[in-house]
Amino acid sequence: MEELKPCPFCGGKAKLEFTNPECTCNYVSIDWFVTCAKCHFSVRRRTDYVMRQNGEFDPVVDGRTDLMRFWNGRAEE
Repeated sequence: MEELKPCPFCGGKAKLEFTNPECTCNYVSIDWFVTCAKCHFSVRRRTDYVMRQNGEFDPVVDGRTDLMRFWNGRAEE
């Protein structure tokens, strides 16, 4: 898993968290957050999974990976 860069606003340590999944019989959604421990700036993305016929879940949208790339993106380094 990619390591999170410090907060782009204050330089604080970033942490990746998620909420309890929302579930139906064949669908799961998880909200992912990256939050700065110092200034508490936060961004969110959702990952949606759908169940295949064999009972395994496939991500429809991979919010966690997208969120980490977004957080780590910088205009100029």
